[in-house]
Amino acid sequence: MERAAIPLLFAATSPAAETGVFLGPSIRRWDDRVRFDGIVPPADDPALAARLWEVAQARSGVAYLNDLLV
Repeated sequence: MERAAIPLLFAATSPAAETGVFLGPSIRRWDDRVRFDGIVPPADDPALAARLWEVAQARSGVAYLNDLLV
């Protein structure tokens, strides 16, 4: 379980972390390296992402970053 945060910490702190890719754990259990994978459909659909964001805000009752979304 301690390794679960490695990709998140890498994404938040490393200059090598790229945007537009999935950062996840290595496929091998013993390997602590972060895996980079391209984002593939439907995960790369901006309209679907906007709809998901909208539904999540409506269901949770929490509005976040509304001023930044155009």
